[in-house]
Amino acid sequence: MAIMSRSWVRQYVRWLTAGIHRLFLQALYLRRRHLTYTADSRLGPLANTQIRLLRPLKHRYYSLGVLEFVLEEVDINNLPTYVTLSYTWNPAEADEKEKNEPFDLKPILVNSHRFDIYPNLFDALYQLEKRGQDGYIWIDAICINQKDHTECSNQVALMDTIYKSSSMTIAWLGRETAYTARAARVLAACASSARQATIQLLEAGAWNEPIDVTDPAALDKYGVPRLCEKDWTALADVFSRRYFSRAWVVQEVALSRQIEVLCGSVTFDWDSIGIFACFLIMTQYLISMALSPNLNTSRRHMCKGAPGANSLHLTRQWCRGEDVDLVRLVERYTWRGFKNKSQSFGLVLLRLLQMTPTVDATDPRDRYFSKYGIMKHMVSDQDDTSYRPDYRLSEAEVLSRYFELLIQETGELSILAWAGEGYSRKVEGLPSWVPYSDPVRPNTMVGLADTAKKLALDASGVVGYQHRAHIIDGPMLHVRAYEIGRIVACSETNTGMPKKIVYAETAALLFDHTAAIYPYTGQSRTEAFWRTVILDHDLMSRPAPADLGKSFKAWFSWYLAVAIKGFVGQGATLSAAATACHKLDLLAGAETPVSQFFPTWTEILSRLVHAGEVPPPDGSGMKRSEDVRAYAKEWWTEAQKFETIAIYSVLHRQALFTNHGHIALGPKGAVVGDSVWIVAGCPVALVLRRTSGDTGDQPYKLIGESYVHGIMNGEAVSEETEWKSIGLC
Repeated sequence: MAIMSRSWVRQYVRWLTAGIHRLFLQALYLRRRHLTYTADSRLGPLANTQIRLLRPLKHRYYSLGVLEFVLEEVDINNLPTYVTLSYTWNPAEADEKEKNEPFDLKPILVNSHRFDIYPNLFDALYQLEKRGQDGYIWIDAICINQKDHTECSNQVALMDTIYKSSSMTIAWLGRETAYTARAARVLAACASSARQATIQLLEAGAWNEPIDVTDPAALDKYGVPRLCEKDWTALADVFSRRYFSRAWVVQEVALSRQIEVLCGSVTFDWDSIGIFACFLIMTQYLISMALSPNLNTSRRHMCKGAPGANSLHLTRQWCRGEDVDLVRLVERYTWRGFKNKSQSFGLVLLRLLQMTPTVDATDPRDRYFSKYGIMKHMVSDQDDTSYRPDYRLSEAEVLSRYFELLIQETGELSILAWAGEGYSRKVEGLPSWVPYSDPVRPNTMVGLADTAKKLALDASGVVGYQHRAHIIDGPMLHVRAYEIGRIVACSETNTGMPKKIVYAETAALLFDHTAAIYPYTGQSRTEAFWRTVILDHDLMSRPAPADLGKSFKAWFSWYLAVAIKGFVGQGATLSAAATACHKLDLLAGAETPVSQFFPTWTEILSRLVHAGEVPPPDGSGMKRSEDVRAYAKEWWTEAQKFETIAIYSVLHRQALFTNHGHIALGPKGAVVGDSVWIVAGCPVALVLRRTSGDTGDQPYKLIGESYVHGIMNGEAVSEETEWKSIGLC
């Protein structure tokens, strides 16, 4: 026993001594001076036709855990074979911190000098070293001098060439987990059936009702292999990666000839990831998952990441056209609101912003600069340097220049639907009419629309398009417009679960400010309201089918019941809740038939009792359901049909009512006194605010776009309409 103990001690001492020696040598090598691009004799300022490539020095200091590379300059007209690396600068996994800190930096050696990089890139290089990756590689963080704005601008302008010329792009998702290999197997097994089902759904152009995500057989009808809980956990592990929400990834994926997806040591086929993400979108599975009461953190991250993968895949198909059937179907669809179909840099940019609304960047200018390579690719017969990235400009200067150019070259005013100050993010010095990208900004025109089913909007109509005119004078945009009403009431913005009885208050506003028969459509005001809430479409066609009215009632009742439960839980009485719902009763009672779309207080109370949330009032005859869980599931199943559509429209918006009895859904920043206008040539109504309280010819601030029921297809304008020239500042 003593001999074994002494032997173990000797082994431990040798291991400790070797470790200390290794750390000493590592520290010695990494005490070298940091790489300076301008001071290195092998490097210098890059010419407009030059790039840098990185070449690993194999195993020179690998035993010390030190990665070493040589950085060389080459001409793009005489490029060697190389690969490109696509990755995220910040941490790769959604459950990690969002941004790197300076103390996270890890050292490597480049041209015998120390070069510090962030952990996710270090992990990628370490994995490539382990698998024996040789030859040249292009990596933006190392091959571009990030401190030189001129060089950054010039190199960004060459990125389409860099990615299209590389033999392969390695898409690095981050380190692998215990679920990664399983996810690769699941995606490979599902790829063919998911593609076939996606194309069939696109061809049908029909809305898919919500899926019960707790049912293992829910996807059987699509021919997709049945997935167990562990399979979905593995898929969530992949789709939750931050890679799918990075702005620069869009052109890297879209323009690359070949893509190898790497997560740790596990490889994926890009198409299997992309087509499965499309499948999840088309079947409404992601929305159903997001609304599931059993939603956990990994699934929540998946619901955010998979739409990004879908956008990346569709953009790649748009640019490269490799999946002929998918491209044909996507091309059959058109981007909402565009009259001008000519291909130009500006229109490609705007379409890309529509197709990739969830991507983000640390530097907000990169949301736009990262699209330049695709703009050059899609408009290859033009050489428009006006959109060339320039990091010397502020974000406001970049946006103003880009969208002024777009309006001037196309006369397209649909871009106003992406502008306005009625949302959370502000850009200092930006005119209110200039669009900017905001991941939480809702928009009536985002996405693809089948024009054959009249999903596209056209509030100014043919007449308005013929009368469109604009003059850009510095920060001012002069347009022709027609005022349709002044806002006299606003509901509270729906930014999530209501904390007060918001729904009862909205019903009261509807009762107070509209006529029983909505004059602009001839529908009841209650039907007009539920159609307004979902922009009168079911995501595939407009108008929305009538049977959604029943689902609206279940949806409205569900959220009002939740609010009342919280109201009572804070100490209020049921009597006080009944008083708050008095006008809801009046509204429901005025319907024909009674309570067709809106519940009465008695119905709400009965549902609360049935669900076991409140005790039955004395003498009411109401009873708790024998199976509360089954009752609640049946209720929510009916409500979910409406919820899967409303979730796209109501978040960060509020109901608006005008002095002329219009019902609208508009930006959360709109207030009483703002006005709703139709701008000639713009497909949606706009909420505007005077910059001065007087009645003089003062300019307006654009607050945001708005859906106004009954006037979104040109019904409010005619040849007799008196258009007014106004300024937007």
